[in-house]
Amino acid sequence: MNKRKKSTVSWIKEFASVHQWMYVMSIIVAIIGVFCSMIPYVYMGNMIKELIEGNKDLSFYMNECLWMAVFW
Repeated sequence: MNKRKKSTVSWIKEFASVHQWMYVMSIIVAIIGVFCSMIPYVYMGNMIKELIEGNKDLSFYMNECLWMAVFW
């Protein structure tokens, strides 16, 4: 009568065997989401670098802000 609890890993393996394609897609989407959330900081760093170098081109900064918004 003493049932042993399943470990988290065994539960995930059992779930993944039934819904394997959904599990794989969720991992892929999560990785893409993390990558996309890091990209705005690259644009921000580029804008700061250009500001320090003295770039006063407003269209450059607007373009960078647009791309930051797209990835956020």
